[in-house]
Amino acid sequence: MDGLTRRRLLQAGGTGALLAALAAAEGSAYTPPSRDGRAARSVVVLGGGIAGLTSAYELGKAGHRCTVLEARSKPGGRVLTIRDGDTETDLDGHTQRASFGYGTYFNAGAARIAPWMVTLDYCRELGVPVEVFVNSNADAFIHTSTGGPPVRFRTARADLYGYVSQLLTRVTRAGALDAELAGGGRDELLAFLRDFGRLTDDGEYQGGPDRGFATYPGADGGVPLDGPASLSEVLRGGAGAYLGFDLGFDQAMPMFQPVGGMDRIPMALARAIGPDRIRLGAEVTSVLNRPDGVEVRYRQDGRDRPSRPTTAWPRCRRT
Repeated sequence: MDGLTRRRLLQAGGTGALLAALAAAEGSAYTPPSRDGRAARSVVVLGGGIAGLTSAYELGKAGHRCTVLEARSKPGGRVLTIRDGDTETDLDGHTQRASFGYGTYFNAGAARIAPWMVTLDYCRELGVPVEVFVNSNADAFIHTSTGGPPVRFRTARADLYGYVSQLLTRVTRAGALDAELAGGGRDELLAFLRDFGRLTDDGEYQGGPDRGFATYPGADGGVPLDGPASLSEVLRGGAGAYLGFDLGFDQAMPMFQPVGGMDRIPMALARAIGPDRIRLGAEVTSVLNRPDGVEVRYRQDGRDRPSRPTTAWPRCRRT
């Protein structure tokens, strides 16, 4: 890149001071770029993923002239939705074509939005309708690499909670936790474990309706599943590794998704930026320092194309 360093590139874009202040401003509210009375700049955004599109959108609102260079045939980056007829080629050169039914799609990248994410603010601002995404399905099957049979989430959870509660009840009654409970709470712990693990009055786990039903309840009480399996069999099944997924801060319900696919967000950003401002199939080949700015060279439609001297805004990527 002809001796161009990251620092010099950022300084050319006037962002050096911004980056220096990021640590101090980490906990402050986001303030979008605004007009400062100076002449608008021409900005090239390298990459049309969510970070690049959002940068171009916000800079455009502040009056700057932005051009987005995206190497792929569609904007969005890793926010990728596959629909019937779409063709994708992976990095190993394997090409696949989707054959889905009408209205069916697959979010191959980002798939859900937590309620605290600023993404929902952009959905509201851009008019992208959202709906609830069910991030935890008790009736879904868990398939593991151990080779065991698939087990429903609710069954695996009931068995593991039950057996763990049973073991803790035994060691508590045997006095193994007396030091930890010297200040009191033994009876409260046992009561919690009995309820949490659905234990009998004797502190044993014997299964129950929380595991699911072979015949679902209707006019009668239904037929519960047989079991449970032994503790060793439950542990060998390996399903326990998946039970805490929806406890994560960024995975806890309620979760949301755009109606019709995650790519509705980059599509809305692209419309707001303006199709004439986004160049698809444009692979950046070099970034050059010039006395009056930065020149970005890229290849599009088999031809090398230089941009006029401008400010280059580097692509941001979340890792």
